[in-house]
Amino acid sequence: MNEKPAEIITEAGVLRGMIHLPENKKPLGMVVIFHGYFSSNRVGPARLYIEMARMLSSCGFYVVRFDCLGVGDSDGEFSDVTLESEIKDFTRISHFALKCDNIQSLTIIGHSMGANLAIYVATHFKEIEGLLLIAPDIDKLDGLNRFFDSKQLNDLETKGGTIRRGLFINASFINSIRSRSILSPARNIDIPCFVFQGTNDELYSLEGAESLANSLPKGRLILIDGGDHNFLNPQSRFLLFENIKNVLLELHEKK
Repeated sequence: MNEKPAEIITEAGVLRGMIHLPENKKPLGMVVIFHGYFSSNRVGPARLYIEMARMLSSCGFYVVRFDCLGVGDSDGEFSDVTLESEIKDFTRISHFALKCDNIQSLTIIGHSMGANLAIYVATHFKEIEGLLLIAPDIDKLDGLNRFFDSKQLNDLETKGGTIRRGLFINASFINSIRSRSILSPARNIDIPCFVFQGTNDELYSLEGAESLANSLPKGRLILIDGGDHNFLNPQSRFLLFENIKNVLLELHEKK
């Protein structure tokens, strides 16, 4: 494995991440991984993003994965994270990836809220040639009650935020998600988009994933048998990785 740390200097602090170099002498392309929200970072739940990145680099792809500001090893405080700040950070990260070895285009893999952020970034980033959207935040099972108890929901409404699993959740982030439908910008993305949904996702409905795939002009829904939201089951994670690899190779062959 050939991996190296990387930094991006911004006016608000330093973004820190990792670059996974391809094992092939002639790289197949560039992949950028967008992490989710809450306690997620560039490592991923149960090392999901690390394992994914190493699998893809072994197949010949560059892979870049960074923490947004306020997350993981990057500068900043989680309490300051907003939807807009993460869109800005992931846009910076995507520009950074394009500077690696004169890469001309890239594919984004986004997981959970990272899938939604990938759609927002893709609406104004012409170098993106494909989106792989894993378990997107569309139709929450039980709504916000799945994530917050009654006191936390009240704090979000009356105090501007709440504590969840040791992290201060900014109400502005939650309100931004509530007030925006990701299906609207999705309709304007005219590149190949693949929506991966586990059949046992405990947080988001299959119907939500289907509606996103149908909203994307070139969308395709791929079901992962037995997959929960974070693909903790080894067999479902293997199936997810196999499907991701096949999709990326398919995109490469069409260049």
